[in-house]
Amino acid sequence: MIEITYGSREPPSLHIRGHSGYSTHGTDIVCASVSTLFLTLVNSIAEFTNDLVSVRGEPGDGALIWHGHCSKKARLLLDSALLGLRDVAEQYPEYVSFEIV
Repeated sequence: MIEITYGSREPPSLHIRGHSGYSTHGTDIVCASVSTLFLTLVNSIAEFTNDLVSVRGEPGDGALIWHGHCSKKARLLLDSALLGLRDVAEQYPEYVSFEIV
C-alpha cells in the first residue's frame, strides 16, 4: 500500500511511502499516478517558485519538506497535487491511504 502523509502545519511537508501492489512493476497505474503527481509537484516548485525545499525521491520513498515559508505559488501547486493524490486514494482505497497530520 502507498501511504501518503501531508503535514499541514507551517511549513508543510509531504511524505509518500510504499508500493500500491495494484499490478506488476511497470504496469501499475496506481503507482504511476502517485509518482507522476509527486514528481510534477517537485518539478513545479523548483521551476516556478523560490521556496527552499528538501526532496527525497527513491522508489517507494519520497518526501518534500519546506525549509521556511511556503509561498502563495507553492501553496497553490501543493493544493493542486494534494487534490490529485486524495482523488487517487479515494478511487483506490485498498491501495493508497491519505492522511493529514
